[in-house]
Amino acid sequence: MLASVKFLGVAAALGVLAPAFADRLIVIPTGKKLPLGTYRFESLLGPGDPSSKSWSIGAAFNKFFDGQVAWERGDDMAERVSFDLGFNLVDPVIGFAPGFSVGVRDLTGESRDGRMLYAALTHYEGLTGTHNSDVPLEFTVGLSAGDRTGVFVGLVVPFTRWTRFISEYDTRRLTQGFQFTPTQALDVRWLHRPGESFWTVTLRLRQ
Repeated sequence: MLASVKFLGVAAALGVLAPAFADRLIVIPTGKKLPLGTYRFESLLGPGDPSSKSWSIGAAFNKFFDGQVAWERGDDMAERVSFDLGFNLVDPVIGFAPGFSVGVRDLTGESRDGRMLYAALTHYEGLTGTHNSDVPLEFTVGLSAGDRTGVFVGLVVPFTRWTRFISEYDTRRLTQGFQFTPTQALDVRWLHRPGESFWTVTLRLRQ
């Protein structure tokens, strides 16, 4: 209960301070961010015990620095609040230059995945065709150090404007699945990693 109250307090502060917020793929950070004036709320419907779940909100402090607060409850019923901070130097330019971000995940060291420093590059490759509606392919590669040390990679392949294949390796595990985007404000994902499958729902609100 205390963790939930702490989460709501920090999330409210972020909402006051920030016009936009950090972006990530599934777990891994990326070299890009969402447009200014957009808020992203995400909820995970966890595997196994139905009490296992998480939700998060992110926001940008200014043009370059952004953060995310996440609350999670695992199968052990323990509640954890974590905070991420990132610096986005440049956004990707389709087919020309990658976006670049550095930062730290889980400043408080409370999450199940642990604290890590990271640097991430994200490249957009423009696609043309009848079905993908010119939505670019997205590739992310990065390095992390800390509780998770190594190379992480991510891939987003659009089938249509509304459906995408998603895959990432976060230095420890491979997670893959599909994203459905029925509206510009809503994403629904079905994801699978060895031994478990789960859903995430993401809502984007603009000022």
